[in-house]
Amino acid sequence: MYPSAPRGGRWTALWLGAALAIALGLVVGPGLARPQLTMFDEGFHAVIARNLLDHPFRLALYDTPLIQPRRPDWMLAREWWRSPPLALWQMGLSLSLFGVSALALRLPSALLHVAAAMVTYGIGRRLFGATVGIGAAALQGFSPLLLASVLGQQRSGHLDIALLFWTEVGLLVLIEGARRGRSTWFAAAGLALGVAFLAGDFVALVLPGALIGLWIVTRLPLESAGSYGVRFRDAALVLALAAVPIAVWISHGRASGGELFSQEVANWLPPNPPRIFAPSELVGRLGGYLPGLAVPALLALGLATVRAARHSSDLILAVWVWAGVIPLSLLTGATPALALVALPVMAIGLVHALDLGVRALVRAPRLRPLGVTLGLVVVGGATAAYALDGWHAARRERPDLALLSASRLRTQLPEDAVFILDQSDTTGVYLSLMFWTGRPVYSLSRLQHHQLLLSPAIAGDLVRREGGVPYLLANTPQPDAPPASASAEPYRAYAIGPTPTGAPTVQRADAPPPVGWSHYGGDAAGTKYSPLADIDRTNVARLQLAWIWRTGERPWQSESRRSTPGLFEATPLMFGDTLYLTTPYHRVVALDAETGAQLWSFDPGTYRLGQPLGSYGFVHRGLAAWSDGSRRRLFHASRGRLYALDATTGNLVREFGGTGAVSLVE
Repeated sequence: MYPSAPRGGRWTALWLGAALAIALGLVVGPGLARPQLTMFDEGFHAVIARNLLDHPFRLALYDTPLIQPRRPDWMLAREWWRSPPLALWQMGLSLSLFGVSALALRLPSALLHVAAAMVTYGIGRRLFGATVGIGAAALQGFSPLLLASVLGQQRSGHLDIALLFWTEVGLLVLIEGARRGRSTWFAAAGLALGVAFLAGDFVALVLPGALIGLWIVTRLPLESAGSYGVRFRDAALVLALAAVPIAVWISHGRASGGELFSQEVANWLPPNPPRIFAPSELVGRLGGYLPGLAVPALLALGLATVRAARHSSDLILAVWVWAGVIPLSLLTGATPALALVALPVMAIGLVHALDLGVRALVRAPRLRPLGVTLGLVVVGGATAAYALDGWHAARRERPDLALLSASRLRTQLPEDAVFILDQSDTTGVYLSLMFWTGRPVYSLSRLQHHQLLLSPAIAGDLVRREGGVPYLLANTPQPDAPPASASAEPYRAYAIGPTPTGAPTVQRADAPPPVGWSHYGGDAAGTKYSPLADIDRTNVARLQLAWIWRTGERPWQSESRRSTPGLFEATPLMFGDTLYLTTPYHRVVALDAETGAQLWSFDPGTYRLGQPLGSYGFVHRGLAAWSDGSRRRLFHASRGRLYALDATTGNLVREFGGTGAVSLVE
């Protein structure tokens, strides 16, 4: 009932592991030390792993957050519960042992990648022999997307590598438990399942799916099922022990994170509704891991399914895919992580089918080694192509401006420095700066996305209030302020002094006040005159486009009403570095004058009342403003109502008329 496993092959495994590690080092070694951090998701994970050096059991993006958004935002979070913790702990441990570097950050993924390939070899050798194990390990070891994950170039790459390793370990010990019938192997499978969940969330459920599938087929009248045995108590033991590490982490999360933990852990759960076509999409995902071989791997799965009734090794492949991967894909959709955990078995099945085909074609015993050699040449050709692709990926370099600046920022500025990055950051520069400097860095565009502040000056006031020393980081010179760090660096730091709300961000004490446009006609007298003289007839032809902002307004229609936006006829107001304007649909919008970023908007919903009579489209001419020196109000007239808005936030001033608006027709 429980046959003993084949012995031997240990030296083969050791030599193969060493050769694979050396080959991978030659292929992706330079990429492991590449200083650039990928924004999604390596940059986030790198910062969290560095913060683990100070508190190993508290995952935090901002160790000591000084600026809090008005609504929860995982990109500005103090407590980080969005990702399973295992891979983050691995990276934190590596940073503590080898120092803060890109190599130390990626080293755990590189080691686990080699280890996962060796587990694939072990599964393949256990089921079909060393030849199949070696071929499958080679295909997996040089899979392009796996190499990109090791290099941090794939979303959740480091997390996926940890998930793959622990899921494979769980499968290997589960096979051994079913072969030997010993509870210790099932206990090890349960612990591996629990650890896999902490590495890759719900995708680890593929392992209990395979366990249940194996438990079912061992009760069917199949010739192949006699080689395995899974009792009900064995399955219960696996699930019970898997719950131990999961329960410990959930208890810790609830005690530390409370409601935020419960909200973020929802991201660990299956994200998609059941999808009937997910298995076909999964084949496309698999093509990223085995380019050019996804369809042959699918055919190999079909062959294994046909042979499963009589061959116990093929039964394992069929159960893993049909009871584990396919049902989970129907529930969650074809996620990249799910395709990843299907990769080892598909690679094993592909090489096994190739081996069977060559042996069937070459019947003569003397020619059988030649047939095996031909099969290895096919696998070797694919492996070489994958390795070449990984070699090129590891050498794609670009100057890391954040790293060039980080050393001086770390040594020249105080420990309690807090940086405000004054640019639209879409590449994760602020994450790289946080990782390399060890100081908090806030992207101004991200804060403005929350309507949290209008200028670095206000951010500086918030930082100073919490005991930090604020600095503006800019990659363009600030002519009105001397840099606090070396001026030759790509990102220079400028001290942000105390300034009143609405004042310039970085400014000399003797600098003239900014010239704005405070009224529809320029000033209270309606002169439409500005004293600015930088642009004149001699240089106006050299002006270049700085930014574009579009209203995005389109015709609207309900069952009984319709509206159409007309021409843009508003005259914007400007105070400090902020533009205030109205759109054809009577929305009020605040824009950053430097970048064109939208700071906030207010929509009275006037267009829902229908098109004005005798009108070819909605239009609006602009706003009026009032200030007493410390507060600024915007007044907006729209379809018989006058609204009062706070210029800083865009919120209604409730003291005005009791609701923030008054009727002009009652």
